[in-house]
Amino acid sequence: DRTYPLLPALTYLNANYDKKISVSELAARSGYSKSGFQHKFSDVMGVSVKKYQNEIRLRCACEMLICTGNPVSEIAYSCGFDDPLYFSRIFKKYCGVSPSEYRSARGFKSVVQIESDAVARFSLRRY
Repeated sequence: DRTYPLLPALTYLNANYDKKISVSELAARSGYSKSGFQHKFSDVMGVSVKKYQNEIRLRCACEMLICTGNPVSEIAYSCGFDDPLYFSRIFKKYCGVSPSEYRSARGFKSVVQIESDAVARFSLRRY
């Protein structure tokens, strides 16, 4: 598996996406120099470290937009973005809509509603 040499860095990055993590820190975890790590990472993963980290953060934000009623700025900070305006710009570039539009289109659902929907779908499938 080509990702094996990157596994320590990927594991750390996925577990700590909301923190500031330097490329040097990730390189050290994988036993590479900074430039060697950047090259290996983009070669294996197909994207830069920063883009990969942003994608993890944005997936987290998508989930939080649907499953919480938290303000967009709070979600941005919770997912590791320092600037809610930057978050909104990159979110729109990644998802094609603003965070507010994303939430409106998918509808905020509490955990209780999600569980209730799952039970209803399960019940319908059985009969």
